[in-house]
Amino acid sequence: MDNSSGNHIALTPLTCAQRTHAGFTLLEILVVMFIIGIIVGFATLSVGGRAGDDRLQQEAERLDALMQIALEDAILYGKEVGLDLTPKGYRFLRLTDKGWQPIARSDHPLRARTLDSEMKLELHIPEGEQLKLAARASDARNKDKKDDGLRPEVLFLSSGEVTPFTLELSATNAVSQYVLSGELTGKLTMTSKQGNG
Repeated sequence: MDNSSGNHIALTPLTCAQRTHAGFTLLEILVVMFIIGIIVGFATLSVGGRAGDDRLQQEAERLDALMQIALEDAILYGKEVGLDLTPKGYRFLRLTDKGWQPIARSDHPLRARTLDSEMKLELHIPEGEQLKLAARASDARNKDKKDDGLRPEVLFLSSGEVTPFTLELSATNAVSQYVLSGELTGKLTMTSKQGNG
């Protein structure tokens, strides 16, 4: 039987040129790795830029929730609670027979908190409002008890009243800014705005 006129496929060894195109060259692999590196770099910058805003939002929501808890705590237990800003964050104080005392239990929701170094808290209180509520808080305790000098900036009274205040939370690595505010009636709100200024 003659196979010469049919479909005869000759198997020959690969030539040098054919072997070169059988896989990727080192240059092609380096170019692909370079492009992947650029894409990953942009993704990291994008996520890193947003991370500051996410942490700031989380901190603002936590502070808002803690102030709600402080007000409920004051009403429930009939003891005044105060917010005290510290150089590195904030803490809550409770008015006791010995004066204002920090809430020291490490498992208590109102324990002292430390802010990230990029974050900043700025408090604004209308003229005279702090003095009025401070006088009421002072009347709530015995005059003969020792006063250790601690004074909270914001008061949450057992009557449900709150020092009228505006508290701005911002960060150098975030675009957003959060404004937490309180009214004399005890209404607490949180809003956000764009920009650090």
